[in-house]
Amino acid sequence: MGNYTLVIHGTGQHHNKKQVGDVMVGHPADADTLLEKFVGELKENGHVVELATITHGGRESVIAE
Repeated sequence: MGNYTLVIHGTGQHHNKKQVGDVMVGHPADADTLLEKFVGELKENGHVVELATITHGGRESVIAE
């Protein structure tokens, strides 16, 4: 037991929210919706989540391929 960091780099759908009544609801397959669900599961199982973010947009690698 101790500190840990989870890092995932992916490509796929995200931020597809729509208004349902007074609430914005994300698509169930969106990365940000799944992240929120996973963070909730971690907390429900006793984990202390200090930070959970999603960063989207371009990325430029400086590593030669």
